Amino acid sequence: MPDWFRKVSWTKSDQDDFWAHHKRARASGKSQYLRIQAVHLAGTGKPELRSAALALLNLLIAEFPDPVQLSFAYTQRAAIHAAEGRIDEALSDCRRAIAREREFPNAKGDAWLDFGWLVVAADRSDLFDEALAVLNERESDAFFPVHHYRLNAIRSLIAAGRGDREMARTFAATAMHHASRDHSGVRYHPKIGRASCRERV
Repeated sequence: MPDWFRKVSWTKSDQDDFWAHHKRARASGKSQYLRIQAVHLAGTGKPELRSAALALLNLLIAEFPDPVQLSFAYTQRAAIHAAEGRIDEALSDCRRAIAREREFPNAKGDAWLDFGWLVVAADRSDLFDEALAVLNERESDAFFPVHHYRLNAIRSLIAAGRGDREMARTFAATAMHHASRDHSGVRYHPKIGRASCRERV
């Protein structure tokens, strides 16, 4: 039976069960349970469950702003906004996540890459400089092949958007090199963090 905070439906019975457990949970875990439940609801891809996930994240941010969870909550909220086509809101939440990670660097996610990905996907040339500045700031956080792939793919697309074909080709070649890596570099988890086909541009 799934954990009470990993539901993939959100009926009244599901909600009653979740809130009963959440009420009894330790204060230190309430934020994380909200965030994990939001992940599972949003992961169904159903618009009505994305809305429910967004409500949980809004509650987390407003009432349970645990520093460890907050940047991830903003990143998840950005993904929901992006899935609903609200690109400006998604970009703003990526910025919030990045800012939180500067303040609390012990909890870092992929908002620095998500921001650049959104910028190039939406062809926001007005934000190219900002996206590159974030990539340059956080480049040392790239660890897995998928990080290196996304980093170089974003740089390639920005270079192409600016008409620098040579630089675009150089970054694209590096991106594809990392996309083709069949080992994560982690001894006991060789498949983790590899670039999947759906992530390639």
